[in-house]
Amino acid sequence: MDFVGDRFTWRRGQIRERLNRALANPQWVDMFAHAALINSEMPRSDHRSILLDMSYFRGTHGSDSGVKRRFEARWLQEETVEEIIKTAWARASSRGEGPRLMDKVSEVHVELHRWDKELLKRPSMRIKALEKDLEQLRRGPMNDNNIAAQKEVMIRIELLLEQEEIH
Repeated sequence: MDFVGDRFTWRRGQIRERLNRALANPQWVDMFAHAALINSEMPRSDHRSILLDMSYFRGTHGSDSGVKRRFEARWLQEETVEEIIKTAWARASSRGEGPRLMDKVSEVHVELHRWDKELLKRPSMRIKALEKDLEQLRRGPMNDNNIAAQKEVMIRIELLLEQEEIH
C-alpha cells in the first residue's frame, strides 16, 4: 500500500530505513478506496508506528465525526485562517476526479475545526509546532548540524510536556 507521511519508519543515528509496510491486493483496494496507511510522527521514539485509516481519503472522515458544521467569526482574526482554507480546499480537489462542492466544503470545515481544536484552543500549540519542526528535521540530511538541531527540539518538547503535566 502507498502511505501518507515520511517514508522512513525507523531511525538510529544517521541511518534511516523503511521497516513497516502494508500489502493489499487490487480487490481490497477496490473495496476500501478511502483507506490510507499513515506513517505517524515519532517525537519520542526511533520507530514510527503505522496506522490504517479506513476513511482517510473520504475527506470528511464520515458524517458522524462529531465536527460541528459552523464557522467561527473569531477565526477571521487569525493570520493563518486563509492558508488553512486554501490548503484544505486544494487537498479535497486533488482527491480523485473533482469531488463535489459539498465534499470540498466538508474538508474545509473538518480542517478548520481541527486547527481550532489543536492549535487555537490548546496550550500545547507550541508542542505541536515543535513536533512538526522535528519531523522536518528528521526528513532532512543526517549531518551533525541536523542531529544537534533535532536534539535541541526534542529537549524543548520534553520541557513543554513537563510544564503541561504540572498544570
